[in-house]
Amino acid sequence: MKKNRLQGFLGLVVVVGAFGLSGCAGESRECKPAEAATTTSSSSTAHTEANKALVARFLEETWTQKNPDAVAKYVAPDLVNHAAIPEAQGASGMRAIATKLLAAFPDLAMHVTGVSADGDDVVVRVVFEGTHTGNLDFKRPLPATNKHVKVDQVHTFRVKDGRIVEAWMVMDHLELLSQLGVLPRGPNPPAQP
Repeated sequence: MKKNRLQGFLGLVVVVGAFGLSGCAGESRECKPAEAATTTSSSSTAHTEANKALVARFLEETWTQKNPDAVAKYVAPDLVNHAAIPEAQGASGMRAIATKLLAAFPDLAMHVTGVSADGDDVVVRVVFEGTHTGNLDFKRPLPATNKHVKVDQVHTFRVKDGRIVEAWMVMDHLELLSQLGVLPRGPNPPAQP
């Protein structure tokens, strides 16, 4: 039983990395800063608002409407998904990850709690919430735990020419794994809001 839980844990770590939830991308695991956003002052507000709207539509259609095919409308084919496994790169990789997460968490919701943007960069705070009723089907599958999870995330997107070209995400991995029952909780777990 412990071996299966550990394999499931390792599979979830792959998911966490696949969706850009830790570290930096690529086999070398090097972090490279995104290109700085440049806009003219006269078009800056409209440009920023258009990018915020694009990211909002991407999140709404992909996650709230549970439509992984929507990724193709908003994500560049050559997306750099920082901190993600190689299979999660590009629009096709993002679509594959969305498909697998939605299969594992059919009631998945990403509640947007805040949005901030500057030029090409859009930062979104969300609450990732759902019940793990399906297998997380990655390199090491994690069988359904039937546990409900609720974890804060911060996504950063860089938009260029109307497409998301770079994506980052951070979250508390240990909290997610604890809520799934894969890792034991410490003696004083934080209170859930």
